[in-house]
Amino acid sequence: MTDNSTDPIKTFDVKIKSSDKDVIAHGTFITFDSNENAITLKKDEKELTFIIAFKDDADKLPMRVEDEILDPKNKMRLNFINFNFIESGSTKPVNMGVFDGRELFAQFRIKRMNNSIMSRTVEYTFYLGNVV
Repeated sequence: MTDNSTDPIKTFDVKIKSSDKDVIAHGTFITFDSNENAITLKKDEKELTFIIAFKDDADKLPMRVEDEILDPKNKMRLNFINFNFIESGSTKPVNMGVFDGRELFAQFRIKRMNNSIMSRTVEYTFYLGNVV
């Protein structure tokens, strides 16, 4: 087995800033199926969970995201409604509230796989802004 403790790639601590905001989490995942997904941000004892759900509403055609507070302290459902294009998402960061005493923003990009309603690729970025 090789000792990787001096491997320069494993010793970097990467921090990302976008404008004056700190990127605290970013990534991509492919949904397992059409059920809900969860992203949890955790810092020390503070935890905030976003439930990601995809819904279709033929009566109200515009693509939109509706939020639903599940627990006022730490849990929110984000219903991505009519996200049926090959690729769609927010055009600018959305203010999600406060986390760890700072403004919390998020951006999402959703990609459908071959028009499948089962599998989607979700790209996300969470940012911390000003102290509140």
